[in-house]
Order: sequence, then structure tokens, then C-alpha cells
Amino acid sequence: MSAWERVFAGAFGAVLLGIGLYAVFLGPASAAWRYLGGGVLCALGIDALYSACTGKRAWICRIGPLP
Repeated sequence: MSAWERVFAGAFGAVLLGIGLYAVFLGPASAAWRYLGGGVLCALGIDALYSACTGKRAWICRIGPLP
């Protein structure tokens, strides 16, 4: 990964983690949906942050035809 890709992956991971935490704690949906959806978003965000630190590909990059 180039330096810009790592910066983008880290920023995107931080955004996903923030959205996931918001969904878990403050989301308007029922508790089951909040924990399920927020947990998935948090997991993807943490993995993107970890991949930005280590230089590996994140899970979010492997799920489809994303650049």
C-alpha cells in the first residue's frame, strides 16, 4: 500500500468506527439491530485502522469490486 492509500484507509476506518459507535449507543433502531449493525461497522472500522497501520489490505477492500 502506498502512503496515500494508508491515510485514506485510516480515515475511512475512523469514520466507520465512529458511525458504528453512534449506531450502538445512540441509534434509534431496536437493540438487536443497533448491536448487529453497529458491531459490523465497528469491526470493519477497526480492521481498516489496523490495516492502515500494518499496510495490509482491509476486509472492506475484499468484499467487492472496490478500488
